Amino acid sequence: MAMVAVLMVGGALLAPSAKAAIVTYNFDIDHCTNLCGSGSTLFGTATATDVGPNLNIQVAMNQNLIDTGLHTFAFAMTQTGLTVQINTSNFAPASGSPPYHQDGFGNFGYAIECTIHLPGTCGTVLDLTVLNANTSMLGLSTGGNPNVFASADIISTITGNTGPVGTTIVQHDTPPPGGVPEPPVAGVLGMAMVGLGFTQWRRQRRRKNGGSVDNDRNFEDAA
Repeated sequence: MAMVAVLMVGGALLAPSAKAAIVTYNFDIDHCTNLCGSGSTLFGTATATDVGPNLNIQVAMNQNLIDTGLHTFAFAMTQTGLTVQINTSNFAPASGSPPYHQDGFGNFGYAIECTIHLPGTCGTVLDLTVLNANTSMLGLSTGGNPNVFASADIISTITGNTGPVGTTIVQHDTPPPGGVPEPPVAGVLGMAMVGLGFTQWRRQRRRKNGGSVDNDRNFEDAA
């Protein structure tokens, strides 16, 4: 029974955590006509996270997303034909078929449009779910200068200009392989197994010596 209990505890300690892979991008490449920033401006971020069988993409801009004839938000995946669910109001899938061209950043497989035309904007937040996809399928545009994961069409509160900005990757957090205990967990499990082995050894020795507790004590004193 003691062996079963310890093994059950060990199994619980070794159970992998449900940590999702997360990839974070900065919108810091400026292809606006006459520039939208100062050259080192952070226009926003895009965060891609594995959520169950799907991929969530959260866009958080520091400038408003707009529709000027470019695509409000375009992004690349390594697979075509994926279903994109838009979770934010006032956005819709781009019309037509891919590839979707974005000035300066080339062609993308997926694009979203703001449904409010200038001088109105669609705000600074866009939330998407790509069904049956994950962070390993994030891609890059083709034919761009440079090729990027995503591009957004914005209006700048800094210069008053409009145009596309693109991403660079800044962080890629990947969970460790499942079932591999971290060192502290392995240490606790090892101590538990050593303690169990010593207990079993004492019981066997007691049985060999006719159940005498004194024999165990004499051995421990001699040790």
